[in-house]
Amino acid sequence: MASKLLEKAQWLYKNGMNELALNLSNEILKANPNNIDALEQRAKIFVSLDFYRNAIEDYTAILKLEAESLIRLNRGDSYYKLGQLKAALDDYSMYIEQNPDDSIGYFKRGLIHSEIELEKEALNDFNSAIEYGQDENNHETIVMYQAKLSRAVIYEKQEKYIHALSDLDDAFDSAKFFMDLFPTSAHVVELILFKVRLLRKLGEFENALNVINDVFVQFLLDSDNDMRLWQAIQKERRLILSELGYESCVIDHSYLSTPLKNFLSSSQFSNAMYN
Repeated sequence: MASKLLEKAQWLYKNGMNELALNLSNEILKANPNNIDALEQRAKIFVSLDFYRNAIEDYTAILKLEAESLIRLNRGDSYYKLGQLKAALDDYSMYIEQNPDDSIGYFKRGLIHSEIELEKEALNDFNSAIEYGQDENNHETIVMYQAKLSRAVIYEKQEKYIHALSDLDDAFDSAKFFMDLFPTSAHVVELILFKVRLLRKLGEFENALNVINDVFVQFLLDSDNDMRLWQAIQKERRLILSELGYESCVIDHSYLSTPLKNFLSSSQFSNAMYN
């Protein structure tokens, strides 16, 4: 009976009916408070509802019944959501002790170390996440991608701009398909702005202008874009133009790629701009 109720609760949860799933989970646990599967299912529901304290209580109950390391990782996530960084750090560290070759623990602990400005410890964690962040076919995983971006942010703070740019370019390579598919998405544009900022700090203003002009034109053609990002693009572009001695903010065609030059001279672009 309990297994059928649990299957139904899992189905309801997966289909977004969290309140009904919670009611069923409560029913199962009322009959057997030590049902580990039901506790874990209810904890997931609590997380989806942002009830992190309740989730922590269920995860803690599970850990008293069995030493499941993934539960410790999940409890660490709930602590992190509540801003209880010390408790989250302890859970992530324990997870790493039990799973020393798993990149996710290092990455999550690195985020906390970075947040509390322990840059050396954060870099060590991100380095480990990158070291262990390949799958069985030696492909880069999403954790490895995120760790490289996070490490690039620390390198920028340390004014190690070449190191930061190297990590960012690696991240660009692994996300190329997504970037080509969604060139004006918030995540892609923020990555591009990050790269432009690094190039500018390295004094590579012409390269920076090339990069910013591409996304500048793409934003001109998409009326549904985020105004905050559009303003950030304009600000970065003005800084670069100023460094290059340009008074005007009009696009200098000499710095554009050939496909964009051809497009800007086309009637399609004129129609998009003026009609």
